[in-house]
Amino acid sequence: HDVAYCNCQSEWLTRRRPQTKRSDSNNIIIDNSNDLPPLISSLTALRFVTQPITDQSSSTRMDSEYYNCIHRADSTLIATGIALRREMQTSSCRDESSLTWFCNDSSNNNDRTGKTVGTTTLGAFERVNLAIFLQNLDFDNQRQQQQQAAAHPSTARTLQQFERQRRLDLQAQLQGGKSLADAASSESVRADEEGLLQLLLQSNDKE
Repeated sequence: HDVAYCNCQSEWLTRRRPQTKRSDSNNIIIDNSNDLPPLISSLTALRFVTQPITDQSSSTRMDSEYYNCIHRADSTLIATGIALRREMQTSSCRDESSLTWFCNDSSNNNDRTGKTVGTTTLGAFERVNLAIFLQNLDFDNQRQQQQQAAAHPSTARTLQQFERQRRLDLQAQLQGGKSLADAASSESVRADEEGLLQLLLQSNDKE
């Protein structure tokens, strides 16, 4: 994913052209094609907050191709993560010991061991990392809809709404006495995941 971000930045730099400034007798070429806006990676990672601000200044403004590239990189990463979470949870994390954290309870309630969840690795992943990425991707999709000047606002569910519903449906299955593998394989949870993945693929195709 870091490599994908670097590629997006490199492509943006390639699209830039040296600026020419004419003096009395010489053409002075000011080549700023190797300069990236300061902290651009950090700003991009929180673009649902920062982009409306960075777009207002030529020193921090990135073009639409850059953001499309970033959107594709993020969508691919999150689709992979969601698919991997499903694979691990439906198998109770039996096949990959290094990824057993995918099978920690990440609900709002205490898990069966008495731990306060949300402080687990999975809880942190879902409520911080995944939440930020989904908010960025929803922000991208909403901006695209606004730029297309659709006659009617979209009523489709967002990525964040699909993820929130998945957590609720998974917790309901667990509270009903099902094992994690059975809960993650339930029709409602699978439907939420399919909605997530389909929306990720659709937004990628539009970029």
